[in-house]
Amino acid sequence: MILNLPYVEIDKLQITLMLIIVAGFLLSMIKEWLRPDVAALTAFSCVLLLGLVDMKEAFSIFANTAPITVAGMFVLSHTLQKTGVIDLLAKRIGSGLPKGIRPVLLIVGGLAAICSAFMNNTPIVAIFLPIMLGLARERNLPASQMLIPLSYAAIVGGCCTVIGTSTNIIVNSIAEKSGMLPFSMFDLAWVGIPVTVATITYSVLLSPLILPKRTTLTATLSEDMRKSFLCHILIRENSPLVGKKLVETELAEGRDFRVIEVRRKGARVFDPLNEIIIEPFDRVLVSTSARKMMSLGDTKGVTLDAGVAGSLGVENLSTVEGKIVEGIVAPHSRLIGRTLRQINFRQTYGMLILAVHRHGRNVTRNFQDVPLEFGDTLLMLGPIQTFEEFREAGDFLLLEEHKTARVKPQDPWLACAAILSVVALATLNILPIVAATTIACVALFLLRVIEPDEAYRAVDWQIIFLIYGSLGVGMAIEHTGTAKWLASSVISLADASVPPHLIVIVLLAVVFFMTNFMTEILSNNATAVIMAPIAINLASQLQVATQPFVIAVMIAASCSFATPIGYQTNTMVYGAGGYRFGDFIKFGLPLNFIVFGISISIIPFVWKF
Repeated sequence: MILNLPYVEIDKLQITLMLIIVAGFLLSMIKEWLRPDVAALTAFSCVLLLGLVDMKEAFSIFANTAPITVAGMFVLSHTLQKTGVIDLLAKRIGSGLPKGIRPVLLIVGGLAAICSAFMNNTPIVAIFLPIMLGLARERNLPASQMLIPLSYAAIVGGCCTVIGTSTNIIVNSIAEKSGMLPFSMFDLAWVGIPVTVATITYSVLLSPLILPKRTTLTATLSEDMRKSFLCHILIRENSPLVGKKLVETELAEGRDFRVIEVRRKGARVFDPLNEIIIEPFDRVLVSTSARKMMSLGDTKGVTLDAGVAGSLGVENLSTVEGKIVEGIVAPHSRLIGRTLRQINFRQTYGMLILAVHRHGRNVTRNFQDVPLEFGDTLLMLGPIQTFEEFREAGDFLLLEEHKTARVKPQDPWLACAAILSVVALATLNILPIVAATTIACVALFLLRVIEPDEAYRAVDWQIIFLIYGSLGVGMAIEHTGTAKWLASSVISLADASVPPHLIVIVLLAVVFFMTNFMTEILSNNATAVIMAPIAINLASQLQVATQPFVIAVMIAASCSFATPIGYQTNTMVYGAGGYRFGDFIKFGLPLNFIVFGISISIIPFVWKF
């Protein structure tokens, strides 16, 4: 033996049970048997049932400041989004961009990365998605060569600060509890900035060469084609439609009419369309073709053709403007796992689903009974005002630019002041990040920039409880000696096969590679919580500084490029860009190796072993 390793006392039964729990947790995440937060809480429950951690100590995870900080950052990010700060920046930059795809990727990618360093990257991508799609339509650029680079820029921008991603906040908390000094706000910038520059450069140069040219669901539709006539019609008492099943009438779906909703006695009818029997004075909202309409001049717009209305025995009450838009099922949507039929989507939301896009293909038939997943893209037809209400509900991210809600003139400035205060107070070590974030959120409540109820809705509680459950599993990995045993086993293996002077750098590379591999198929937060205690024990047994290994976990857990499921922003652009799984591998895998090489070169130089 070359290394004089410390003796590691182990309890084989506890370690075996812990390994089984972790394996089950990881398998459940990979196979998607359970939602990630439920899988993490289930694993934590198994730890409690088997007595692998003292009960009182186990529940000390709820005193951990990391989830509170993450929740606060969700609120601050939502406030910046709500007050239109990022919208304003994005639109001003977008309007002045030079022609060509590469300038767009360079400037928009840079702006997304900078914003992502200080706020959650999911709303950043949600804001930039419709802007990028709008630029693609206006300039005849392939959106499929623009959206993956957008996601990657938002990911790496978060690697530049401690608050840039929830992963950094969590690992920093774990490291602090292990006895390390916490990282300051911009410590990660030493490696984060080079990684960001390399990623954006890679995207600018190679995206037009590697990524395919594909169209989105609405890319082939002009602005005029995306518009639709929506008519509110009243069923007259003597209408030939009265007493008939809706699906058996001319109003049933076909070339000319599509029913969006039925109202009876002022209330929306929620029965399935094939069960509705038309009654006198029903009000029906239909989308109809242009040939069924007649013009009344510029001042009055259009209305249902009088001859058509007469033959159907209906009266045209009003005509409103409708539109075809795309929407992505949001990360914390209430609709995940439910089918369109179970939701009774058309009657519940007053919108018609035309198609569903999933896993690189368009599903235009038999999609009513397919459970919705995060990242599914739906092509929807409905009144414009309905889409704005739908956007506010938060279940979908609409790929359509929208007007920022009216806010008080001072609100954008107060939102910016809040996030800058957090950065300043934490950077100057005046307050811990959790205290600065909490105070900033409370200040926004008191100043009425955001209401508490709205703030609570802005928090992705699935991620918060995923973090808590994962922290419980991570604690058990540490306290049962599993982390020490795994670290000792890895060191012994390296000792037998690697020259002594290379062992430390090789093991740093192994930690980075394993973390990066796991985050491509699991949640980045779960991966970080599992790998952090192993990395810390590895450094301890090697008797070297812990910081390089912790930094490696932070960077590797965030930089997920090779799959659309490893990071939320990748999943968001997956359907919107019309991508296939292999597109991420082809474009993202080389970038994984580039980031790996940059990180392994810089980390030991900045943070000495």
